[in-house]
Amino acid sequence: MAFKIPLIKQRIDYFMNTKEMSLWHYSQYLETNDLRYFSNYYDLKNPKTPNQKTLEHSLALIFGEMLEISKSHEVVTRFNNTHRIYKLEAKYLDVKRLIQGIRIGYDLLDYKGVPILIEQLAKWHYKIKKDKDVLPQLDKIERRVEGIKSEIDSLKITLKKDNKQVKQDIDETIFYVQQGLEMNYKIDKKATTLYEWLLMQKSLKKKIDNIERNRLKNK
Repeated sequence: MAFKIPLIKQRIDYFMNTKEMSLWHYSQYLETNDLRYFSNYYDLKNPKTPNQKTLEHSLALIFGEMLEISKSHEVVTRFNNTHRIYKLEAKYLDVKRLIQGIRIGYDLLDYKGVPILIEQLAKWHYKIKKDKDVLPQLDKIERRVEGIKSEIDSLKITLKKDNKQVKQDIDETIFYVQQGLEMNYKIDKKATTLYEWLLMQKSLKKKIDNIERNRLKNK
């Protein structure tokens, strides 16, 4: 009988600046809202599972650079929405986990770990009063937590819409950048880094501003 040798999982490299991330990876992120495009995850045949915190750190670094280069308010808005989604999701999941743990403790009449879970819940500003029944208070907290879920869903809809628009703008702007900068080659998203793309847009804007300035001078 032939034995299959398990494939070795390939190590993932994370993009920590705009010079490491291609325009294609960035466009795919905008299309899918999948943070794994802030790494070479999809370039590998058998990648390891990426670290969520590292991906979020990568996003923060790259958006910071984009803001520094482009000075765009739109970049700030999209980053703030993205960052808030991840913070709220972490809060939502942890609070739900704590509530479930407390309920299990009461169901099994095993109250030993319950005080610790109640303390952790208080760190998220959900306090349970000791002089009142715990389970009705948990029901109330759970209803409040669902409000967080609604906010997350709303932010995701907004972010998806904004990212889709930016993706469309990139596809259209590629043509104008090629024409405006009189490039004798087509921009290849996979061969162009995000850094190069930002500089191209900056150069085109500078060129247009100079043309407009000269036009006003010669009026």
